[in-house]
Amino acid sequence: MIYERAVFNRLNQNDSDSDDFITRLYSHVDKCRYGNLRDEMMRDIIVVGIKDKSLSEKLQLDSELTLERAVTEVRNAELVETHQPNC
Repeated sequence: MIYERAVFNRLNQNDSDSDDFITRLYSHVDKCRYGNLRDEMMRDIIVVGIKDKSLSEKLQLDSELTLERAVTEVRNAELVETHQPNC
């Protein structure tokens, strides 16, 4: 279990898209046996592991942030970024 938690805690978005990153998190989190802390741990890894550091900082300031809102914010930011015209 300690190894699984170490792997989970080192996950970050790298060059993948947000859906791939979130899917990797979900595939690892249950091996960690966090129990009631599962969603909080997922949320925290998303916040610190995303590529967009300005979004990470914004999410860190949200004291009411849930896992669901973190996932939505990350996906929406990526969607907006991919649909912006290159100037």
